[in-house]
Formats: sequence, structure tokens, C-alpha cells
Amino acid sequence: MSAKKKKGPIFVAKKGNVEVPVYTIKPGCQNEQHVVCYYEDGKRQRRSFANLEKAKAEATIVAEGRR
Repeated sequence: MSAKKKKGPIFVAKKGNVEVPVYTIKPGCQNEQHVVCYYEDGKRQRRSFANLEKAKAEATIVAEGRR
């Protein structure tokens, strides 16, 4: 039996009651992408990064309210 892949975010930046998740996706046969998801002005924003560390940094910035 093969192991199931973990679903859900691989990282969550938290500040107070704000949580900004980072997901990893691999669309088609392209390289892996890391997506930061959050709401801004009532609209869902999704920013993708090739580098996980940059995605984590962006999630932390968003959670702290600096964006």
C-alpha cells in the first residue's frame, strides 16, 4: 500500500487571529510552486513562488499586516 500525500498547507504564518497558509502545488509537468493565500479588500489573493523560503517570508509579512 502506498503512503497518501498530506493535504493542506505545508506552512502557516500566524499573528494574533490571522493565519496565512502556504500550499505546494505541482501543476501538470511544471516545477513545484508554493502558493500564499490570503484575503485583501474582500478578495482572495494567491501569490505563487518557486522558492519556499520566499513564500514563507511573504506569508509572514501578510500575517503581520505589513502588506
